[in-house]
Amino acid sequence: MRKKFLAMLLALCAATASLTACGSKNEGFGSAAATGSAVELNEIDVNKYVKKLGEYKGLTYTKTDTTVTDDEVEAQVAQFLAQHPEQVTDSSIKVKDGDTVNIDYCGKKDGVAFDGGTASGQALTIGSNSFIDGFEEGLIGHTPGETVDLDLKFPDDYRKEGQAGSELNGAAVVFTVTINYIEGEAPKTLTDDLVAAYSSYKTADEYRAALKKNLEAQKKASATSSAEQEMLPEIVSKSSIDGMPDTVHDKFYNQFINYYKQMASYYGMSYSSFLTTVYQTTEDAMNSTAESYATRMGQQYLVMLAIAQKEGIKIDEATYQEELKNYYDTYGSNYASAEEFETALGRETILEQMITDKVLDLLMKEGKAVEKAASSTGTASESAVTE
Repeated sequence: MRKKFLAMLLALCAATASLTACGSKNEGFGSAAATGSAVELNEIDVNKYVKKLGEYKGLTYTKTDTTVTDDEVEAQVAQFLAQHPEQVTDSSIKVKDGDTVNIDYCGKKDGVAFDGGTASGQALTIGSNSFIDGFEEGLIGHTPGETVDLDLKFPDDYRKEGQAGSELNGAAVVFTVTINYIEGEAPKTLTDDLVAAYSSYKTADEYRAALKKNLEAQKKASATSSAEQEMLPEIVSKSSIDGMPDTVHDKFYNQFINYYKQMASYYGMSYSSFLTTVYQTTEDAMNSTAESYATRMGQQYLVMLAIAQKEGIKIDEATYQEELKNYYDTYGSNYASAEEFETALGRETILEQMITDKVLDLLMKEGKAVEKAASSTGTASESAVTE
């Protein structure tokens, strides 16, 4: 579930609180509570649903190389350098076609700022046709530090009727644009000064070491996810499972649906239009796929809880704090601190993740890595969420 942690929890952190299963002691996870030295969740009465737990030790899974090479680290360094080119602020240099500029802008219709028309620190390559006609061309010949008013008109067919932004179809607008700087060449060498300016690290060596650690963690997470997709279905098939709590079903069902609703919002489309346009499917068909996903994932979830219970897997407070830091270091680059990361995802969700991670670690430790082709499970739609 580590890969799902990345793909789902971080993408949907705003909806995490509503997706976390909650309820009474026997009907789902409730609030995390400290009992002695252990940090516990109010657990599901898993024996009510898992009548027989299939064999979970000695299973085989595909061997995956998790070695991180120097070339892989340097590739990450190159990306970092490319993201922080020289900032040309010389007012004697004019913007030309092909330049990438950093701009602040505010678009107004009838003197009122409209939704989606304001941004700060936006990188724009002149000639990319990323903006409406006249926007990019209107910046050519101007210089860093200059503010320009662009009188423009949205295309008549800018958005389909009913979609977000369709009220701008054919509208006359004014964009006030400030050119912060023109992007120059990317630095050729990773220096301590560059690292200190654009990361939480102080030296180039420290940054490279962190990159290697993160890449190792990501490869291990990917390997664990692949092993999970091979072993968990096998355990489920050999188990006897009788239903599941509504909270568990709803957790995964809503997780699946909300993922695609979030994607639709990124495209500025209604959910229904997004499904039709991008996936050539309907809401009813997607609901059916979500139902299959909820059943499959819910059963795997119950099996992992049963294993955790049988093996006495718990998380004490010291382990929780240590693992929280590890999660933050690996996955929390968009958050200012581990505390902010924890608040965004929720303590209960993170604790649940830690427990299932320990189950997966156990399965891999007790299993056997073999050379074979990895199996694939799930439908095409489901794979976008689970992989």
